[in-house]
Amino acid sequence: MGRRTRYLDHYMKLAVKLGVKDNIILAGEIEHERIPSILHASDVGVIPYADYDFLRNTIPTKLFEYCVCGLPIIATTPEGSLLEEIILKYHLGLVCKPFDIKRIVKA
Repeated sequence: MGRRTRYLDHYMKLAVKLGVKDNIILAGEIEHERIPSILHASDVGVIPYADYDFLRNTIPTKLFEYCVCGLPIIATTPEGSLLEEIILKYHLGLVCKPFDIKRIVKA
């Protein structure tokens, strides 16, 4: 079992435990041309950052993709990061500390 499969299994078990499994679709690998239509069909964009210092001043491409599609964003990001600052300043969505499961679920 590969690393990616382990993570997907973990998250799907968590989704079952939280009662949200029916709200999640795992698309697998998709062609780049399909990304806009998938994002437009989505309810929220997720940016799952961990709490690493080197991420404090980075902005992922998916932030711009989500904004273009008008998706609200839920991001886990280190406190005081550039990503947090942009999301809060422009009211793009919610920011949670990485691994703060209660806050992420509430978001």
